[in-house]
Amino acid sequence: MGIIKNHGFSRLCFVRKVSLFALFLAFFLCRLSDGTVNAAVELLNPKQTVYLTSKNVGHYDYNLEGEIGFSMELGKYEYIVESSLRTDNEFVTSDMEWGLRGEMDKQTEKCRHALSVYPQYPGSANLFFDDERKNTYVLSLNVLPYENPIRTLKITNIHNGKNLAGKVEEAYRFNSGKGEFGGLIYSKKTAVPKLKVEVKEGWKITAVEAQRICSKMVLLQNLNAQSKTVELKKAGKGDELLVGIDCKNVENGGEARIRFGTSNW
Repeated sequence: MGIIKNHGFSRLCFVRKVSLFALFLAFFLCRLSDGTVNAAVELLNPKQTVYLTSKNVGHYDYNLEGEIGFSMELGKYEYIVESSLRTDNEFVTSDMEWGLRGEMDKQTEKCRHALSVYPQYPGSANLFFDDERKNTYVLSLNVLPYENPIRTLKITNIHNGKNLAGKVEEAYRFNSGKGEFGGLIYSKKTAVPKLKVEVKEGWKITAVEAQRICSKMVLLQNLNAQSKTVELKKAGKGDELLVGIDCKNVENGGEARIRFGTSNW
């Protein structure tokens, strides 16, 4: 007896399969159109090299802008779930937190997120976090031991200022214990004080900041110099000077933020 083929049943199965596929496709397109399906957004800087802020491992100066150079721009459907932040090396990244999320750009519907990490030991670590769509992001950190990039730093008529570079040999922040903010003190009235800084081989100066209390700040950014001389505002005897010098390692891109004074600026 030959096999009887039921062509009507076969056609019915085929129609059902096509209908199911069409329904699935319509559902997917609908989800895509309302912004609930999307690939993970790439990090702007997925790999970061940072230096410890002090030779005293296990200690971090929270006033030295612990926010690393990582940021990302996400849309309104892609907010980061802050509780999802985790690491594969708690020894290195023993302290981290989300920075304040910026306001959303109404035109692009993008919002920038920033992560504050306070590494206390050298080593490598990966940070993981998720957005509301359960996309996972990875930030790789390479934490290096403390290194002083400053070769020489001279400022006209600063009290005990012959070896300013040596004052940050142990940590990136120097507190003189004088003045209102622990800054550098002028030993006498100076009409045109000058700041001259030179960094060690393998480093570049990226920014110089100098501010005398109650006067305008001198701010030079986007520098790419081995040495720099800057004219400062006139000063009187006993006036306090706050100084900031940002440096970048040419080989690995790691940054060092040197600060004279305790003010977080």
